[in-house]
Amino acid sequence: MPERRLAITLKGAISLGAYEAGVICQTLQLIAYNNSQRGATPWYIDAMCGASAGSLTAALTAAALLRGDDADLLYRIWVSGVQLESLAPSADANHYPNTLLDAHALDTIAGQYLTFPEVVERHQALRPGPSDVRLRLTLSQFSPFPTVGDTLNGTKFNFREYKDAVDFSVGIRQTASGLVPLLSANQVANWGYQGTGPSLSGQDAWNTLVQAAIASGSFPFAFAPRDLRRWRDGNWIDEYFQDGGTFDNDPVGGDD
Repeated sequence: MPERRLAITLKGAISLGAYEAGVICQTLQLIAYNNSQRGATPWYIDAMCGASAGSLTAALTAAALLRGDDADLLYRIWVSGVQLESLAPSADANHYPNTLLDAHALDTIAGQYLTFPEVVERHQALRPGPSDVRLRLTLSQFSPFPTVGDTLNGTKFNFREYKDAVDFSVGIRQTASGLVPLLSANQVANWGYQGTGPSLSGQDAWNTLVQAAIASGSFPFAFAPRDLRRWRDGNWIDEYFQDGGTFDNDPVGGDD
């Protein structure tokens, strides 16, 4: 059957995330309406890439797809949930003293709106049957390890690559007991994760997706860098990351 496959790129620019959220709301509503019409060519979301505020919107869109919620979640967090006063550090807040806003407030907001989707309802923008939406979020390394490169004259040179990205898969599968979320992450994990391999699934993958989205949106000086674990040379290593839009605000390409 013919179908339209949609890839969405969400760049960052602080409040641009709110505008993008509104566009995504309308897009999801249009897709749901189109896909419900008899004989219409269906549209399905296959991939999303986000940078900075766009990463936060991408994570919210993934949650909306798994909950069958085409507008309310995005509206509630961008219009109702995120207010400047809710991000300002309070006198008793455990925040970093050299940042303008309190990064812990982002975790509080995420705990309200981006909880693990235990109850799943398929949005019509997801393909029937087992679905799989690829999600890439850009990050900027705070203090990357030196990389050794070759030159044409045979000498070596050292450089630091600040641009980085992390990959996730978000989808749904049918079981005997109903629909369940199908979530995976590769070579990235939350701070403190102690798994023995580079692949995460289920709630571990979801929690990592949320933290990676927050890290991608952690604008320098406004929010403190965020600690994530990366799988390097067969081991988990703690690294700090900040706003993915600093070095890759147009996440439309890559090395693979």
